[in-house]
Amino acid sequence: MKQTLYLSVLSVILLLTLGCIFMPSVRGDGNVITQTIDITNFDEIDVQGSSIIFNYSQQESVPTLTVTVDQNIYDLFEFKTDGEKLVIRPKERGKKQIRFRPTEFTITTHSSSLKKADMSGIKVFNLNGKFASGEKVEFNTAGSTIIELRDTVTVDQMEIGTAGKCTLNADALYARVLKGEIAGKGTFNLKGVGEKAEFEIAGMGKVHAFDYELSTLSCEIAGKGTIETYTKDKISAEIAGMGTVKYKGDPTVNVDKAGLGSVKKVD
Repeated sequence: MKQTLYLSVLSVILLLTLGCIFMPSVRGDGNVITQTIDITNFDEIDVQGSSIIFNYSQQESVPTLTVTVDQNIYDLFEFKTDGEKLVIRPKERGKKQIRFRPTEFTITTHSSSLKKADMSGIKVFNLNGKFASGEKVEFNTAGSTIIELRDTVTVDQMEIGTAGKCTLNADALYARVLKGEIAGKGTFNLKGVGEKAEFEIAGMGKVHAFDYELSTLSCEIAGKGTIETYTKDKISAEIAGMGTVKYKGDPTVNVDKAGLGSVKKVD
C-alpha cells in the first residue's frame, strides 16, 4: 500500500485540527462587489482560499474571470494568470494562514482547455457544460470540496486526488483510464463508462460506481473504505483492515487481504 496515502491522512487530520484551533479569521464586511479581471488563456488552475464557489466551463472564446466577494476580502487576494496557470490566492502567503469568512465568494471563468486543478479551500467546484479532452485531466483537493461534473465529461485519462472530506459527483463520465485516491472520508459518486480504473483509499473513503461500467478495476484499501463497482472482465484488490469491495458483473477476481476485509458479488 502506498505510504503517501497514509501520510496524507495524518497530514490532513493534523492540519485541520491545528487550523481550527490556531488559525485567525477575516470576516467579510458585507460590501459585496463584482469585479471582472483581464486574464490570458490557461489550462491549469491553482486556487487557495475559503468558502469559494468556483464555476468553470470549457469555451473557445477569450477567457474571462469574474469575482464576487466582500471588498475587504477581495483586497487581500491576488487574481492573475502566470504562464498557462490561473492563480487565485491570498497576497500575504509568507504570514500565518488566515481563514476567510466571506458573505459570498463566487469565481466564474472559462478557457479552451483544462489539464489540472489544484484546489484548497474551495467549497464547490462546478464544471459547467460539456467537457472534452484527449489528454490527462487532474484534480487535487484538500478539505471539504464538492466537485460537480453534472454534464457529459469525455477524457482520455482522469486523475483525482482528495484529502479530507471531499465529494466527487460525476453523472456522465467517459474516461478511458480513471485513477482516484481518497485520503480520509472522501466519496466518489460515479456514472458513465470507462475501460480501466484504479482506486486507492486510506481511511473511510467510499466509491459508489455501480453505474460506472468498467472492463478492469485495480484497487487498494487501507482502513474501512468501501468500493462498489460494475466491472466486466477483471478485478484486482488489495485490502488491509476492514475494507469492502462489492461488485456487479462476472469478472475474474484476485484478492490479497490482511484483516477482515471482503470482496463479494451483489445482485
